[in-house]
Amino acid sequence: MLSLLKQMLVVVIYMQAPQKHQKYVSHVLGLPMSKVVCKTKRIGGGFGGKETRSAFIAAAASVPSYLLNRPVKLILDRDVDMMITGHRHSFLGKYKVFPVISPEFLGSEQ
Repeated sequence: MLSLLKQMLVVVIYMQAPQKHQKYVSHVLGLPMSKVVCKTKRIGGGFGGKETRSAFIAAAASVPSYLLNRPVKLILDRDVDMMITGHRHSFLGKYKVFPVISPEFLGSEQ
């Protein structure tokens, strides 16, 4: 969610690198970084390489917020979000599942 408050743009977003989002939003709007405030809850480190994948989404939402002087909330569909920000390396898992003596219990082997 983005809003204009006292000539400052306040960006509320969940991210790992607020300073990078601040930089991109300020660049897109042509504002000094001191005029863009990023508010976020502390979130843990992921498993590398994802801290700037959502920066363009923050930058895209900041434009109408800045022009309209109103808060803007941009919510992506889960499939779109995963296509844009969630990259996983392919992996192969092999499992053997077999019944044990009692039919109520299934055993497994990895």
